[in-house]
Amino acid sequence: MKLSQLVTAALLTAVLCVLAPVTVPVGVIPLSAATLGVYLVAGMQKVHTATLSVAVYILLGALGVPVFAGYNAGMGLLTGITGGFLIGYVACAAVSSAIIGGKIKGWRVPLAFVAGTLVLYIIGAGWYMWQTACTITTALSVCVLPFLVWDGIKIAAATGIISLVKKHL
Repeated sequence: MKLSQLVTAALLTAVLCVLAPVTVPVGVIPLSAATLGVYLVAGMQKVHTATLSVAVYILLGALGVPVFAGYNAGMGLLTGITGGFLIGYVACAAVSSAIIGGKIKGWRVPLAFVAGTLVLYIIGAGWYMWQTACTITTALSVCVLPFLVWDGIKIAAATGIISLVKKHL
């Protein structure tokens, strides 16, 4: 890994750590700016570096740095009912970045983020179902439906930010 890639990865991990704690309570699972951070990480880096950046974010939170939603931290959050979403951020970044493949043109970026978000929802809602023994209907109504519009807005915002930043790099 080149020094410039390492610096970019560190900076984007820091951006994710700053954005992720910002939340709006909407129920059991808060609306978080974390997915915006994950989208930025995925759109600005190659797949292996994007995945590493998000994994470092998860590691920092697991070790006690308050970077998770609501400035929380600890292993308990990874094993709790929202732990699937934290773990799903890694998959979301990997899938999104792999689809983007460094090509910031047309609909590729937002479609990549939609695909990554779908994987995130599957992992997060599946984990929630396992932890709470609820039905898929309940999991979708708690873990997915309240976030669709907001994640769409974050996808649009991340797409615009990445487009602007990439023009100047």
